[in-house]
Amino acid sequence: MIALFALPLVLACQEPEATEPFTPLEFLTEESTGTRYYSAFVEGASHVCLVAGVKFGFDHDPAGRTGLARTVATTLRIHFAQAPRRELGVAVRTIGPGTVMAATVPADAARRVLGEFAEVLDGDFAVSDDLAARAVSQVKLRCDDETELLPGPVLYWRARRAMLVGDPRGRQAPGIPGELETLSAAEIEATIERHFAPAHAFVTAVGATDDVTLATDIATTFSPPRDGTVAADPMSHDTAKPTEDITEHGLVDAPFVSAALRAKSWGDPGYLPFVVAMGIVRARAARSFQPFRGGEAKARFEFVNYSYLDEPGVVMINRRGRNGDSVERVQQEIRGLLADLREHGATSTEIGYAIHEVSQSLSLPPYGSNFARIAARSPQALYPRAWVLALYEVFEWPADLPQLFSKTTVGQVSKEFETALAVDRVRWFALRPDPDRAPSKGR
Repeated sequence: MIALFALPLVLACQEPEATEPFTPLEFLTEESTGTRYYSAFVEGASHVCLVAGVKFGFDHDPAGRTGLARTVATTLRIHFAQAPRRELGVAVRTIGPGTVMAATVPADAARRVLGEFAEVLDGDFAVSDDLAARAVSQVKLRCDDETELLPGPVLYWRARRAMLVGDPRGRQAPGIPGELETLSAAEIEATIERHFAPAHAFVTAVGATDDVTLATDIATTFSPPRDGTVAADPMSHDTAKPTEDITEHGLVDAPFVSAALRAKSWGDPGYLPFVVAMGIVRARAARSFQPFRGGEAKARFEFVNYSYLDEPGVVMINRRGRNGDSVERVQQEIRGLLADLREHGATSTEIGYAIHEVSQSLSLPPYGSNFARIAARSPQALYPRAWVLALYEVFEWPADLPQLFSKTTVGQVSKEFETALAVDRVRWFALRPDPDRAPSKGR
């Protein structure tokens, strides 16, 4: 999250309803390839961050192929980690609605990076049996971590499946072991050929670049549209095995408890104050739940697990109990936090900081002299900006989204505390120690 720099005024303004028209961020289109692009010049920058992506992610895994998107992304990650392209530092990331490739390089290497991206997008990317086997193996290990071993991810994916039934975001995105094992090199290669194409791609660039330079580099490196490629359609199937909300876990010595809330999405009435309210919940939890009780970081069990940027859908308020605590005792700690916010709300100062944090994380160019100085010293600061520009394209956010957040009022946020945190909106998930397992040493 971008650091805070100033505290804005909280203005009184009616929040736009979901039906109100809006203007999306204006991407340009390179005519010879059909690729959409957006560039942001940063004064004094010597580097450029390039992000290229397509709208194919977790939400698009076909029936019986849960985890395909993550396997495709892992295949690309292994590919880019091999010499000689390793020196470019290409990262690959997949989320619900899309997959992106990103690299921050000196400006004179930008065309080379786009050329590497073009190898994936131009329809000739070859996936060997060895590459596919390595990718599937890595995804299966990560799937096991996130659905069986690590308390934080185990509860997170359990809650998403339970609370987003019939929604593409509610499937077990890390994969299903039996389905992952059937993925072949030919299927991974065919998926890339079908959905990863210049005509369905977008590129964002932040740093030492401009529209003319970026368009020229795209036209030079990417290929024209080809037959047989399609935009992916979201899927809502879920073939993962059923699970209970509260279960025993053989690797925990104390209860790990989560209060899950169904999050609002862009377009839902109340979305803007909801996001602000959850920012305040995060800050309050960080203060109220200190100190850590041991193992939360290793278990990937942060106090509040919610990202309005790239994983909307569910909010998780988390608390690890002490050794010997019951699930009910830990639930009471979380209930106390939520009840205080429902009854007393937040101060205007808290709301102002939360709004500013959100607005800064979503800010659009021009970025100003302060960011230019930071980027000149640390080129890696360019990536979060290029990533957010890509999210504007993936989620089709309006160009004035930061300004809309800045107009959120105290009354609107208070209403979200009363409704979103209502007792009947909360669903509890927990892992408790296995009574037949000897406890480990420690607190």
